[in-house]
Amino acid sequence: MTENRVSLLSTRKQPTESLLERARNGRRTALADRMVTIIQTSTDGTTFAEHRFPAMPRVVDLLARLGGDALVVAVRTERLDSSPVERPDIAAE
Repeated sequence: MTENRVSLLSTRKQPTESLLERARNGRRTALADRMVTIIQTSTDGTTFAEHRFPAMPRVVDLLARLGGDALVVAVRTERLDSSPVERPDIAAE
């Protein structure tokens, strides 16, 4: 009678990720929402333009937005709030 109600430990569904992994994944997701990818390009080698993307773009996305003659000069990520990081002054000895 109890065989139908009780499942063995080996047949129970195991959690796919631990609590620590869930916390790490949540932190990565939260930080990714606050980051922007900035790609600096040039078409003639003397003038530069910055293009902002909410995530790292694919090459296809770059070609569609910039065209085939644009050169990628730099790629960086920044926080959206982009407030300067305050560093304490260290006295010279």
